[in-house]
Amino acid sequence: MYQFFKYQLQEIIALKSEKHFYFALLLSLKFFMMSATIATYLYIQAMVDVSWARDMYESTTYVWIVSIVLLFILVGKQVIQIHIKIFDWIDQQGQKLINWYSLHYYKKHKKDAPILDNLSKYSMKLFGWYYKLSPKRRKLLLFTIIFCYGTYFIGMQFVDDLALAIDAAFPGLDDV
Repeated sequence: MYQFFKYQLQEIIALKSEKHFYFALLLSLKFFMMSATIATYLYIQAMVDVSWARDMYESTTYVWIVSIVLLFILVGKQVIQIHIKIFDWIDQQGQKLINWYSLHYYKKHKKDAPILDNLSKYSMKLFGWYYKLSPKRRKLLLFTIIFCYGTYFIGMQFVDDLALAIDAAFPGLDDV
């Protein structure tokens, strides 16, 4: 069993060299969390009539986390590959559109399209700071974003408990 998990994780890590791996990983994490939410809901619906499972609402968070981990281990590589292919297709279609536009503009006006200069200028204004970072800092930033993204969605599971705890700790806030 351990060898299977290790092999699956190595297969996922092997995808790291793909161009859109990190974006596909973020989208896949969102997919796994949404699928785990559906699986947890189905678990609750299946167990609602079982007499020994009356206090199962305390365990739904564990079911949700285990569902995410199992989905990631069992189908993580395939889902990430699908998302990588989707991003590659979007990239390819966008490139075709830009090439088509610039060729038609050049044929008509015999000069480069001004939208290409504007696209280059504004993309550097938006993302230039990222490309000025060293590769080590870029990698650290990407891992931090992925970690915060996952933490945010895990924290969303506890938002009701947090609201109740804030109400109990600060009862005067409702009067404001």
